[in-house]
Amino acid sequence: MREIKFRAWHTQDLFMTHNFERWDMIVLNSVTYDVMQYTGLKDKNGKEIYEGDVVKYGHRIGEIIYCGDRFSISRKNDLDDLHFFQHDWKVEVIGNIHQNPELLVGE
Repeated sequence: MREIKFRAWHTQDLFMTHNFERWDMIVLNSVTYDVMQYTGLKDKNGKEIYEGDVVKYGHRIGEIIYCGDRFSISRKNDLDDLHFFQHDWKVEVIGNIHQNPELLVGE
């Protein structure tokens, strides 16, 4: 069973918060925050992987998204180009969509 954790991007003050309690979810579900769920997986360097992370896998770059009942890697924000995320993939977190959107440009 995977650990249930979240992080949130404050859309007005432009910062990421990682440490909050379950009761904080009521506050985070406002328009001020973009809440992202932990996948339960870590990248090849041991860094936790969350929704919204930009990852490099092989020679490709994509964004981690939650689609249906599983996490996927989306290239070019295109749902027709989804790759269901496998736990044995050697991915590397290189940023996230809020702080590093330029990483997805041209992908």
